[in-house]
Amino acid sequence: MLRHALGLALICFSAVAQERTDSGINDSIRREATENSRVLRTIHYITDVFGARITGSPQLQAAGEWAARQLTDWGAQNSNLEPWNFGRDGWSNERVAAFLVTPVKDTLVAETLAWTPGTNGAVTASCVQIVPPDGPTAPTPARTACPSRPHPGAPSPR
Repeated sequence: MLRHALGLALICFSAVAQERTDSGINDSIRREATENSRVLRTIHYITDVFGARITGSPQLQAAGEWAARQLTDWGAQNSNLEPWNFGRDGWSNERVAAFLVTPVKDTLVAETLAWTPGTNGAVTASCVQIVPPDGPTAPTPARTACPSRPHPGAPSPR
């Protein structure tokens, strides 16, 4: 059995050793990559021009259309977008701003979570101070939405 395995390995290695490479092809590929690369331009468009592309957003649609046009320009055939029903309207963060107006005036740093509904105008609310703990706290036990059928990974009740 060992003799057969060694014979097979010898045949495989001899076939690989006999492969001929065309250095002209390798040089051509390297030259194309270094002289005609479109990588940085493509990354610029996808990240800087279109930005974040959450599912169903206008940015995703625009980025997809741009990508299909680019692929066609580069010689791809039948480059198009396939319709896909996400089951809801798209979402786009047009603007978020938060300001502290009393007892001092200041601009707050705010981030919007995806799919957060709009407020239809300005919102005025009380401020809440959140004091973070000094260190790690004890983990809370896992809770399930359906206590009669706990999740398989949930700890057993005591």
